[in-house]
Amino acid sequence: MSHVATAMKRGYRADIDGLRAIAVLAVVVFHLNRDLLPGGFVGVDVFFVISGFLITRNIVSEIDADRFTIAEFYRRRIKRITPAALFVAGITVVVSQLLFLPNDARQAAKSGFWSVMSLANVHFWRDFDTGYFAADSAASPLLHYWSLGVEEQFYVVWPLFLIWAYRARNLHRVAWLTAAVSIVSFGLAYVLTPIDPSFAYYMLPTRAGELLVGGLLAFAFLKKDPDEKSSLIASLAGVAGLVLVAASCFMITEADPFPGWRAIVPTVGTALLLVAGSTGANGVSRLLAVKPLVWTGLISYSAYLWHWPILAFYHYGYGDPGLVASVGLLTATVVLSIMTYKWVEQPMRHTKAPLWTVFWKQYALPGGVIVTLCMAAIYPERTGIHLTSADYRESVEAIASETQPAYQEDWVCQRDLLQPEDLLQPTCALGSENASAEGALLFGDSNAAHYIPMVETFAMQAGFRFRNAAISSCPPIDPALGVFSAQRVRERCRASLETAWPWIQTFPVVFLGANWVNYAGFDAEFMDRLEETLLGMSGRGQQIVILGKVATIDGFDRLCRAKSIRYPGLTCVESASELDPALAQVNQRLARFAEATADVSYFDPNPILCAEGPCRASDESGRLLYFDFSHLSIYGSLQLGETILAREGVPIPFRIGD
Repeated sequence: MSHVATAMKRGYRADIDGLRAIAVLAVVVFHLNRDLLPGGFVGVDVFFVISGFLITRNIVSEIDADRFTIAEFYRRRIKRITPAALFVAGITVVVSQLLFLPNDARQAAKSGFWSVMSLANVHFWRDFDTGYFAADSAASPLLHYWSLGVEEQFYVVWPLFLIWAYRARNLHRVAWLTAAVSIVSFGLAYVLTPIDPSFAYYMLPTRAGELLVGGLLAFAFLKKDPDEKSSLIASLAGVAGLVLVAASCFMITEADPFPGWRAIVPTVGTALLLVAGSTGANGVSRLLAVKPLVWTGLISYSAYLWHWPILAFYHYGYGDPGLVASVGLLTATVVLSIMTYKWVEQPMRHTKAPLWTVFWKQYALPGGVIVTLCMAAIYPERTGIHLTSADYRESVEAIASETQPAYQEDWVCQRDLLQPEDLLQPTCALGSENASAEGALLFGDSNAAHYIPMVETFAMQAGFRFRNAAISSCPPIDPALGVFSAQRVRERCRASLETAWPWIQTFPVVFLGANWVNYAGFDAEFMDRLEETLLGMSGRGQQIVILGKVATIDGFDRLCRAKSIRYPGLTCVESASELDPALAQVNQRLARFAEATADVSYFDPNPILCAEGPCRASDESGRLLYFDFSHLSIYGSLQLGETILAREGVPIPFRIGD
């Protein structure tokens, strides 16, 4: 075998750095503009396969040469991973305390603590709110550290397994066992993605399969020499791998359940690209080895660490970046990545110090400083250390209280998973105390829940009493006709509807509210099934009132004034938007259906909210009517009801008193 082939097989491979560049560029472009690369997040999966391949190749080579030790392995891992990771994490936590609102700064500190512990993925699985009203992910500038947690946990288990495997002296059997565990991991991801999507996305058991595929490749090529006959195989593998990775980046989207079975596509694509580079010379591997890609691959680790905090800080204050801002953010990422690679990664990686010295200087000491800062930020009441002034905290609380959402109140029965006991909560019955019974129900998703203050205003005037229940991100459709929610919440939506539907049928009057336009965008059949549901309800003698979707306000940030107290250059202008054509079209269809159907009526709030042209997020006094871009605040819902009462009295659909 030639020296070139030997180097390609066991030494440095430029094509792998090129593949790293593809991975990090996919992730960065995705975060800059999801429309450009909808599935760019699969770059993380590419990294996993590469990592599994390189780690396994190095460990097995050293075990085979009888010079592998656990101490040396972890010494190298600490040198490779922790200096840059802790450097970026420390700066990110500090900047978060300076810029973020107090609650968000505390959450950033929590993620900083768990990141230092190599458990960021566990933290985000357990504590990261992915619900409808969850804070924007920009408030979690260390969210991307979940992938480091997966890899670091893998590094704890995998070397021990390989040592045991070599002692067993049956690598063929070990390879089959590794393949079996990988298949189980992918199977577990497939099963858990619809049931517990956060666990499936963030945790090692459902992600290990990707790392193990890389490990299997290392087994396969460790002792196999490339030859002339394999060049065709290498070329075919390279082209197929490139197609699969590219298809993943462009065809998989955030709306698709992931990882599930879809993670297999970028995993196999990456594996084929590694096969191409391990098997023989070919055009794809030479393409990946071009200098610009190799250079990008060399700084890819630092680029991955820096890109998300930079984007998150920008997005938190200023919203989605435009073209000029995107170029600036990308430039900042590159500059900081080069500096970190040159002055942090490289010097720390080449130290000859023993394990204990490396552990202490590169992990324990800097990590301890970050943990101390995080504890002070997380528990200011216990430590007595407040990183913000009392006046600032009071100002933020006052602004936040103006836009309180309905779902925070105990009189709102909005749940992710609706249980039988939720249907009978005494606090969720509102309206006139003089009414003889709860003759009406307000039901739907969060877009029904935000109408509660308005409906109560009408109920008090008209003399009726009503109960409310809502299922987050779940439309009010007869579950026998289908479930039309996003895939990640479909099972709990189905279970909630099956629990609630027989109970719903006991109410003579039902007010239905939902984000109709959103569900219509999910599925072309949604509106037909909704109308079929309404016909079924009215056919049973129920009176149905359809509540139209309120106007959405583009770019609205209810806490902009609070953020602007400390955020540099942030100015807040009054948010207003023209009525979205798609939203208006769906509302008009509901209105026409109600007009043509007995016992079905329609109520549209938008003529009030958009009375003077653009739909505005605040009233004449400047007080905000919205909680977020799509939901009314408690104040806004109450004001809407009182304004309608003052203009026209109780609207006809709500005149149902005893």
